[in-house]
Amino acid sequence: MNKTLFPLWQKISALCGLVTIAGSVLLTIRFGASINNALGFGLGSFFLILGACYRLMPRWLRWCCKAAISGMALFFLLMSGLMVSAGARNTATFTEDAVIVLGSGIRGERIPVMLQRRLEGAQRYLQANPRAIVLVTGGQGYGEDIPEALAMQRALLAAGIEAHQILLEDQSRNTDENFANSKKILNKHFGGQTWRVSVVTSDFHMFRALATARRHGLDATSFNAPLDWYLRPGSFLRESLSIVKFWFW
Repeated sequence: MNKTLFPLWQKISALCGLVTIAGSVLLTIRFGASINNALGFGLGSFFLILGACYRLMPRWLRWCCKAAISGMALFFLLMSGLMVSAGARNTATFTEDAVIVLGSGIRGERIPVMLQRRLEGAQRYLQANPRAIVLVTGGQGYGEDIPEALAMQRALLAAGIEAHQILLEDQSRNTDENFANSKKILNKHFGGQTWRVSVVTSDFHMFRALATARRHGLDATSFNAPLDWYLRPGSFLRESLSIVKFWFW
C-alpha cells in the first residue's frame, strides 16, 4: 500500500511546489518583489524538494516531514479562520470622527494594488461619513522614494478628497507604530476632546489591526478593504506569522 501511495504523495507535493513557485514568480514580475512573494517561493521550493527527495529519506524523517506539514496546515487553517472572521464584516457606524488608513508599502512613488484597495475603502467610508477626518499612515521604507503617507495623500487628493480633511502620519514602520503615532496626532487634532475612530485596512489584516488598536487604548471599529484573490495566499501566509509575532513579542 505504501509503495502505491508514496509516488502519488510525491507528485502532489511536487505539483504544489511548482504551482506555488510559478505563482510567486508571476506576481513578482507583475508587481515587483515582496516579502509575500518570497515566502511563497520559499514554501514552493520546500514542497518541490520534498517531493523530489521523499523516497530517499529514512522512514523516521518521512514521518517527521508528515507531522511538520500536518502541523503547518492546521496552524495555517486556524490563523486563516481568525483573519476571515475579522474580515468578514464591517463594524463601522459611520458616526466616527476619524478614519485611520493603514499602509502596506509603495514602489518608489507608485501605489500597489493592495494599498489602492485600502484607499478605495477609505473613499467609500467618506462617502457614507463625509464629515470624518482621514489619517493616512506609513513612513518611508526600503525601495520607497517618498513616505507612504504622502503617496496616499496624493492619491486621495486626486480622487477629490479635500486637503483639509487629510492628516498624515509619515514616521511609522509597522502597525504598532501606526497606531501609537496616529493616537498622538488625533489627540492633538481634536484638542483633547473625545473622538472615535474606524480603521480601514485589508480584510486579512483586520484581526491584528484591531488587536493592535486595543493595545493602544483605542476602541476602533472596522471598515474592510477586500483583497484581490491572487494576492491572498502570500498575504495570509505572511499575516499568520505576523499574528504569532504580535502575540509573543
